[in-house]
Amino acid sequence: MRFRLGRGRGARLPALLRTAAATLLLVSTGRAEEELAWVNGEVRLNVRRGAGNEFEIIGGVSSNDPVAVLGIQGDWNQVRLADGQEGWIPEGYLTTEPPAQIRLTDLETEAGLLREDLEKTTAQAERLTRENRSLGEQVASLTQDTSRAGRRVWFVGVIVLVFGVLLGAILRGDPRSRRRPRLRF
Repeated sequence: MRFRLGRGRGARLPALLRTAAATLLLVSTGRAEEELAWVNGEVRLNVRRGAGNEFEIIGGVSSNDPVAVLGIQGDWNQVRLADGQEGWIPEGYLTTEPPAQIRLTDLETEAGLLREDLEKTTAQAERLTRENRSLGEQVASLTQDTSRAGRRVWFVGVIVLVFGVLLGAILRGDPRSRRRPRLRF
């Protein structure tokens, strides 16, 4: 969908770009009192130099065109158009809620971004699942290695114990190696 911006010079932009341009218009001016609004209904409004029908027509806005509302004087709204031009339009033709077409475009864009995020998240979840499986296999392997090492340590301990008992028995059997108690009763 495409809409006209500005004075009807044939400038056409997608609704999302138009919304972004209107928002940029508000942000770039730095005026806190400005409010983003859109032309409501199926109309084409003349933008006048002053607040009244007696003032010169300096441009126009059509349905769903974004404008920055600068102020209100009587039954007239002072506005800044997307091209930066300022003028006046009759009150009652603006709405602060974006038109359905712009909301639809924004929602479609958001849905596309959410789909991309979902695909990335799904791919990341699959990668993490594979890594988890691999780490589980590594843990199982290390557990087996630790069990084998524990059995080796136990086996070496048994050998040292048996060797110590045998050595003790051999040395105890030698009469020279017997100690006599120092205290005699």
